[in-house]
Amino acid sequence: TFADCPNLEKITIPKSVKSIGDYAFKGCVSLRGVEIPDSVTSIGDNAFRDCNFDSITIPGSVKSIGGSAFCQCKYLRNLTISKGVTSIGRSAFQSCKSLRIVSLPDSVRVIGDSAFSNCESLETVTLGKGVTDIGEYAFKDCTKLRAITLPTSIRRISERVFTSDCKVTYEGTKFQFKFHVRANKIGTTYDLYGFAESTSLKVSCTNGDIWC
Repeated sequence: TFADCPNLEKITIPKSVKSIGDYAFKGCVSLRGVEIPDSVTSIGDNAFRDCNFDSITIPGSVKSIGGSAFCQCKYLRNLTISKGVTSIGRSAFQSCKSLRIVSLPDSVRVIGDSAFSNCESLETVTLGKGVTDIGEYAFKDCTKLRAITLPTSIRRISERVFTSDCKVTYEGTKFQFKFHVRANKIGTTYDLYGFAESTSLKVSCTNGDIWC
């Protein structure tokens, strides 16, 4: 791999490459840009961790983004995840402190634990219509994220996904997923399984508001 090559500024990945391995470019702090060809189908764990580029496009040929693949890319501002990507690994974009906008295509099914946690500049998240599973702490400590809308495809949300100040709106007319609130259990029809520890979190749907 090219891990921890501090003077590496540019890399051309040939179209013969099918996957980017674990730790492939980790710690290449001078790497200012990288173009991932559409021959690549997977990005390994920690592949670009601690890199300093400000923009990255994940092509639709990539099906999975590995754990911590772009963790602590502190200058990453422009992120494009193309239709075709199905899973975002644990801590994949954790602590990308310059990232402001995340838009996920409908192809994404799974958002791993802590995938976007501690992205302190993150203000806008658009979830695609295909997301079914959001892992624990996925958007925790994203202190500027004030609102997010959950699509009706959601089936499971783990604990402490959002900060307590985030207003969560559900597109459906009734809850089709499970989530948990530590403060109390509300209602008898649904087993509430997952948001946050706060009692001030507001979850709304088209048939009324639920206060947790």
